Amino acid sequence: MLRRRRKSPKPDKHAPQAAPRSRRRARPDTPVPVELMLPDGSLAPPPDAPAGKPGRTRERPPRPQPVPPPPSPQAQEGATALAQEAVQEPLPGAQDSDSRPQPATAQEAEARPQPAAAQETHGRPQPAAGQETHGRPQEAASAQAEERPRQPAAPPRRARQPEREPRPPRDRDAPRDRPPQRDRAPPRDRMPREREPQRPMVHEPEEPPVRAPRPRGREPSLLVTGFECFGGERINPSWEICNRLPRTLAGYRVETVRVPCEFRRAIEVVAEAIERYQPVLVLCLGQAGGRTHVSVERVAINVDDASIEDNGGWQPIDEPIAMNAPAAYFSTLPVKAMAAAMREARVPAEVSNTAGTYVCNHLMYGVLHYLAGTGNPARAGFVHVPYAEEQVLDKPGKPSLAIATMARGVEAAVAAALAQEQDITIAAGKLD
Repeated sequence: MLRRRRKSPKPDKHAPQAAPRSRRRARPDTPVPVELMLPDGSLAPPPDAPAGKPGRTRERPPRPQPVPPPPSPQAQEGATALAQEAVQEPLPGAQDSDSRPQPATAQEAEARPQPAAAQETHGRPQPAAGQETHGRPQEAASAQAEERPRQPAAPPRRARQPEREPRPPRDRDAPRDRPPQRDRAPPRDRMPREREPQRPMVHEPEEPPVRAPRPRGREPSLLVTGFECFGGERINPSWEICNRLPRTLAGYRVETVRVPCEFRRAIEVVAEAIERYQPVLVLCLGQAGGRTHVSVERVAINVDDASIEDNGGWQPIDEPIAMNAPAAYFSTLPVKAMAAAMREARVPAEVSNTAGTYVCNHLMYGVLHYLAGTGNPARAGFVHVPYAEEQVLDKPGKPSLAIATMARGVEAAVAAALAQEQDITIAAGKLD
């Protein structure tokens, strides 16, 4: 049979409801201080609590205080015996110590005045033997103190480890005892490399290398070089002439290279250009301020004697250009025919027998020495040009020529050098 579940009666809305229980329960073992209890057993409000509103205060019923169980007679006898033993036994070390005061005897203790029972100590009256303290008898408090569990003893301290002996100072000069190492080959990056002998800036091969043939379908070329500015000048006419040359001349492609005005470096730049373009003719141009004519140089000597520093800050004095090399090299171009061709183009020109001892002579000698050492069949020479008209505006009395005029003379000289390999026989010497 199925039993019907009885319905719980609905609460009456008008019936007085009981006060809600507090979620926090009172701990019965926690003693309540005497100062917070009233004579009727209720708790007194704290002194700094704000006053409640009238009509809304609700008195709480006094909480029943837990009554501790009476102590057993065995616990009372044990507490009394322990108290008597503590009084009779002297403190340890009291008989052996002469500096500390000795305890008084029984006669001296009786002679001392005893404090009255009702006398106040620390501002409060002492309770009698049977008087309750904090709501509990004195005997019950002593019995409860015996029944409290003892706190666990502190863990024993760790034994102090003995100090290690300091190590003796190590002698750095003394050999160390190391295990024998296997014979291993050092890595490649740490292999000792043999130093290559220092080669001169001008290449001097013992045997001329085999030159690669010129690729078919490529037109032959010629190389013309000019210097950068030096000595505080803003322009260099030798490089300005290179910029005005045509792209092709007499069927040859014209290649131009700007050369730094530095010893050694100038030869390297021109040598790289020779290997790149493979020209049949090399003509180097340079500035010779103070000259009145375009000068075709005949010879270059093996010496550097600079009156000023080059653009790299180097100033060699009485130094050879190449060691164990000829004292001089003559131009392999037809110098007299080139000068005559420029005069026919109405450009003042002459044959010069000295290229000086600065970077111009250094470059001419280095190029000829390089071509002779590598077995290159290309011909080479040097031409000096005077100041340009723009350079003598602040140099009164200095001769100059227009850049267009000098460029026309260089075109005529290159065409004459390509047209004939043998020089003409005319008088071109000087008395000075």
